[in-house]
Amino acid sequence: MPERGRNAAERLLTGLTALMGTPEFSGTGADAAVLNIRHLETTNPGFAVPARAVAWADIHVPPGLDLGRVRAAVLRALADTDGLRVDFETEDPGYSLPADDPLVGVFRQVGGESVGVFRSHSDANRFHLCGVPTFVLGPGSLEFAHAEEERVRWGQVMEAARLYRDLCRGVLESCAVSGGW
Repeated sequence: MPERGRNAAERLLTGLTALMGTPEFSGTGADAAVLNIRHLETTNPGFAVPARAVAWADIHVPPGLDLGRVRAAVLRALADTDGLRVDFETEDPGYSLPADDPLVGVFRQVGGESVGVFRSHSDANRFHLCGVPTFVLGPGSLEFAHAEEERVRWGQVMEAARLYRDLCRGVLESCAVSGGW
């Protein structure tokens, strides 16, 4: 008789649906925040009405979108869900390297393409916050990373290894010419 109880799963789904409908998460371009609901769990498996429900979501904020604005949007979207608690574990703003950054220049010199926005999580944000010019570079396709069907073609691994080698050499040469980074 779910109509007699407070169904935590329904409240959670109502909140998540509201969150997915906010302007900050409804876009698809590089300037939209990424919302990845990656875990849902309830208590009382079986026929009982769940008293507790938990969701874990990753939110990735691109450069140019204020972290405080995204946080406020999350809290606003979930404000009307009775008893829903929100915890923000890690908050790192998105970033991008300027086109004239020396690391970007070396990357282009060794045959790398343009440096864009990385729409997932990595430690690069932490390095960037400490003043280390950083971008994410690796073989494969992000759509398959950490997925059940994760895969990388061997040719992509070899290409990445050559690019890493050339990038390291280019940075060392640039430091030798300029006397430092």
